[in-house]
Amino acid sequence: MCRPRDHRGGRSGASARPARAAHWGAAPDEVAAALPGDLLVRDPDLVLTRAITIAAPPEEVFPWLVQLGQGRGGFYSYDWLENQTGLDIHSADHILPEHQQLTSGDRIPVAPGPPFYGFTVAEVAAPDRLVLEMRIHPFTGLATPPRSAGGNWRLDASWAFVLTPAGSASTRLVTRTRVGLRLPVALALSYGLVLEALALAMERQMLLGIRERAERTSHSQEPPPDDDDGPREAPPTRHAVARNPREDKEAEP
Repeated sequence: MCRPRDHRGGRSGASARPARAAHWGAAPDEVAAALPGDLLVRDPDLVLTRAITIAAPPEEVFPWLVQLGQGRGGFYSYDWLENQTGLDIHSADHILPEHQQLTSGDRIPVAPGPPFYGFTVAEVAAPDRLVLEMRIHPFTGLATPPRSAGGNWRLDASWAFVLTPAGSASTRLVTRTRVGLRLPVALALSYGLVLEALALAMERQMLLGIRERAERTSHSQEPPPDDDDGPREAPPTRHAVARNPREDKEAEP
C-alpha cells in the first residue's frame, strides 16, 4: 500500500500534477491547516485542498451544500459527464426545502441505488462545516466493513467543507478531500493519479457552480469582485493568507 510523503497531499511516488493544481484556489496556510474531518482518514495517500471566495454570507452558501447528492440537489458540476456513466445527476438552480434537514449518519447518494453508493454525513454544523465520509471497495463502489476486518481492497475517504466569513458579506469556502487506499502499491499509484485528475476537474467546476448559484440568489448587497472567474484571492483569515493573484491563472487546468 502506498504512503504519503506529507500531510499536504504528497504520495509515495511523485505526482506529475503540480501542487498548485492539486490545491486549486487554496492559500498555503489553508493547505497546511488542520480541518474538520482530517482524523477520519489518518494515513491518507491523497490529500486535496481547494478553496474559493463567494460574495454571499455563509448562511446563504451553506444550504447549497446541505442538498448535495444524487436525487437531491446534485453536485453543481458537469452533469452531462456524470450522466454518461448512468449517475442520473441533475444539479438544482434553487434551494430545495425538502433537502435542507441533514444530521450525522444521513446518507448522501452519488449514484442511484440499491445498493447504496455514496457518502455518510460524519459532522454537520450550520453554517460553518459539513464533513462527509466514504468507505467502499475502490472498483465496485460497495460499502466495506471496518478496516480491522481484514486486508481486502478498500478506499476510505473524507470530504470536508469549511465556511468562514470573508469581509462583511462574503464567504471563504475551503474543501478538503483525504483518501486512503488499500491496494497493491503500483495499482494504488495509478488509481490515485486518475482519481486526482477527475477530482480536480469535477470539484473545480462544483465550486464555481456553488459560487454562481449563491451569488445569484444572495440577499447581500456586497457586489462580487471583478475577476476572471478564478478562485479569487484568499482573505487574511485564520485559514488564509494573501496570495499572488497569478496563482489563480496558473492553477487553471
